[in-house]
Amino acid sequence: MKRQFYILSVVLIFLIMAGCSSPTASDLGSEKAITGFAFAEPEAAGVINGTDIAVTFPTGTDVRALVANFETTGTVVHVGNTAQISGKTVNDFTNPLTYRVTAKDGSTEDYRITANVTLSDSREITAFGFTDPAVTGIINGSNIEVIVPYRTDVRGLTAVFSATGMSVRIGETEQVSGTTANDFTGPVAYTVIAVDGSTKDYLVTVIIDEAPDVPDVSGPDYTNDRSPVWNWTIPGEAVNIRYSLDSSDWVMTGGIETTSYSPPSDLPEGSHTFEVQAQFLLGNWSESGSITTIIDITAPDAPDVVGTSLTNDQTPTWNWTIPEDAVDFRYRLDSTAWATIVGTGTTTFTPPSELSEGSYTFEIQAADAAGNWSESGFFTTIIDLTAPESPEVSGISPTNVQTPTWSWTIPDGATDIRYRLSGAEWVIAGGTETTAFSPLSDLSEGSYILEVQAQDSS
Repeated sequence: MKRQFYILSVVLIFLIMAGCSSPTASDLGSEKAITGFAFAEPEAAGVINGTDIAVTFPTGTDVRALVANFETTGTVVHVGNTAQISGKTVNDFTNPLTYRVTAKDGSTEDYRITANVTLSDSREITAFGFTDPAVTGIINGSNIEVIVPYRTDVRGLTAVFSATGMSVRIGETEQVSGTTANDFTGPVAYTVIAVDGSTKDYLVTVIIDEAPDVPDVSGPDYTNDRSPVWNWTIPGEAVNIRYSLDSSDWVMTGGIETTSYSPPSDLPEGSHTFEVQAQFLLGNWSESGSITTIIDITAPDAPDVVGTSLTNDQTPTWNWTIPEDAVDFRYRLDSTAWATIVGTGTTTFTPPSELSEGSYTFEIQAADAAGNWSESGFFTTIIDLTAPESPEVSGISPTNVQTPTWSWTIPDGATDIRYRLSGAEWVIAGGTETTAFSPLSDLSEGSYILEVQAQDSS
């Protein structure tokens, strides 16, 4: 019995020891495949073809720091000496990477990972304009229209643009936004080249805006005001106004509220030109509206007045000359209110109703185009309605002398004498020297009456 137990014990011990010996290589797994490979950000799945895995990324993907998600039948995966953890390890996929998979039995398999970024076919001009002048173009399909201000020189404009393509060219010339100048006298074809090499042409047409309306400027042509006022209209769509006096620097009004200007200090006598320009939405300035004003503070000469110094005419007439530069007259009689005569066609004045006896002073002034009134020209007329006293006539009556002599006195104020014999025609003596009359031939017998009258200077 003891012997049998011993033998059984040896056999059991042997079996147990045999079960505890090290496994051989053939007993371990040799699987080392990558069965799935993808990315979550950006989302992209790899295509496994044998030991080549290709991943295609969307256009514009930065592949320099991506995290792969992978599945493997191996025990560990390395890139170089770096163990890879799915969903965690960051790698640069700019160039193909080798993922080495190690199986349980220590064998390895290399997988070549290639990242391909889809080349963009985008080739759009998304914005186009100029900074000088500051305008923005309108893009309509493959046509771009840019309106530039009136008087813009389009022969050397520099465009500012945005494009989705790899490059932009005009012919063979590379275009750099904000740098390359071109002649836009006619339409210009821009070619946008995409990353994938495809192209798209845009036709850029630059249109010079029409001449804007000009402000209407008003003011005096001639004035004696040394700080005259000029006014102007505001053209439609104007946003700003500037003005200049006698070619001085332009003065901005800062809007369109201001519509007049008067110099803050007196201007010198002479010619002065005032200009106004309007600015529009495109920044362009109109041509000048202008007016030339002559400031004249020198009055014309006084008119020369003539008339009758002493008269018994109760509606006497006065006449005057027209001084150089005169355009209007004004007159008054004996310091009454001034009456204006427009123009220089009238050079006489006669009272519309009879004046009473007395002295009357007629006064007249001439005005030039600037409104300067001359000194007065004067003339005083005396209206005398009182006749001098009658001459006292003496003679011999009766007489047998057939050529009798009559004599007379000269009254005070008399300037002339006239006489007649028995109703004959009056004979003017021509002064007061003659004081007697005798017939030149014998009178026949009868009665004769000599009349004598005296006249004064009126």
